Amino acid sequence: MNDFITSINSQLIEKVTGENQRTIRQWKKGTRKVPESAIRLLKLYVEGKADALLGKDWEGYYFQDSLLYVPEWRNKGSRRRN
Repeated sequence: MNDFITSINSQLIEKVTGENQRTIRQWKKGTRKVPESAIRLLKLYVEGKADALLGKDWEGYYFQDSLLYVPEWRNKGSRRRN
């Protein structure tokens, strides 16, 4: 999970989670555990994965361009981010 946190800009983490930069530096260094709630919120914000916040029942659903994509409605030509 550290790779996920280190790959995100610190200012974005602060904006999304409301944490201060000192705590974020500790998360990135691995000297402080990142709360599961922060990870889920960041996954929703960064990757658009609805299941990150809402649970396994939402697996395959994702947000992109302010829209919720539903697996059953997915077209072959969809442009989902990975």
